[in-house]
Amino acid sequence: MSTNKNDLAQSWSLIAPDFDQIGPPFFAQTGRQLVESTEVRTGDRILDAAAGRGAVLFAAAEKVGSNGRIVGIDLAEGMLRNTAVDLRTAHQPVSLAQMDAEHLAFADAAFDVVLCGHAIFYFPPAIQEFRRVLRPGGKIGLTIVAAGTFDWLWQLFAAYQPIEEPAGEEEPVINTRKGLKWRLELAGLEQIRVWEETAVYIYTDEETWWQNLWALGTRHTLETMKPAQQQQFKQDLFQKLQMFRQPDGVHIPISTLFATALKPEALPNE
Repeated sequence: MSTNKNDLAQSWSLIAPDFDQIGPPFFAQTGRQLVESTEVRTGDRILDAAAGRGAVLFAAAEKVGSNGRIVGIDLAEGMLRNTAVDLRTAHQPVSLAQMDAEHLAFADAAFDVVLCGHAIFYFPPAIQEFRRVLRPGGKIGLTIVAAGTFDWLWQLFAAYQPIEEPAGEEEPVINTRKGLKWRLELAGLEQIRVWEETAVYIYTDEETWWQNLWALGTRHTLETMKPAQQQQFKQDLFQKLQMFRQPDGVHIPISTLFATALKPEALPNE
C-alpha cells in the first residue's frame, strides 16, 4: 500500500466506531436501495467493495440466502474489525478481508455482482477491477453523493481551509451523471443506467449533525483546525444549518447517484 493509502486506511479506521452510527440511517437506506436496484438474487456471489460498517452487506445477505456467497473488503482494518462484530451479532455468514479495491485478490469471473456504496470517489480506476472479477453478464452497482448536494458545506470548509482544484483535470467529474456513465463506459461495461434520487434525512439537532461530521471523511479536516478556529467553524456551521431547521429537527436533503451496468457476455480479445 502506498503511503497515501496507508494514511487513508488509518484515518477511516479511527472513524470506524462511529461511522454510520450517528443520525438517520443514510448509508443503510441507500445500501438497501442499491441491492434492490442490482436485483441481487438467491445464490448470487457478491463482492462489496469498501464495505464500511456493512450497509450493503446486510442488505445483500438478506437476498442471497444460504446458497450465496458474500465477501466484503475494505482498506481500513478498523472498519473490518467493527463490522465483524456486527456480523457475528446478527449471525450473518459473510467473509471479510482487508484489500485495496484497485488490486483485488480474486480470480477472473469470481462474482455475479460487484457493489460499492459511496466509495468509488476514492478509487475510480477500481471499476476496471470490478469488471475483471465479474462473470460475463454479471452486474456492477454503485452509489455516490451527487455533485452539488453539499455545496453549502464545502463552501464553509473552503472559507477556513481553501480547497485546491486539480490542475489540468479534463475527465468528467465522477459524482455527476455524465462522469459516472463515462467511467463505466471506459471500463467496457454495457447497459449502463445512471439516475438520481433525493431524500430528506432528519437530524435531531445541530449538535447531531456536528457529531456526524466527525464520523465521516470530514473528520481529518476538522482535526487540522486549531481549537479556536474549530469553535468558530462550529458556530458558523450551526448558523448555516438554520436554513434546514424545522420544528422536529434539521432536515438535510441528500441527492444520491445510483448506477448499474453489465459486463458483456463476450468481450473482444477475452
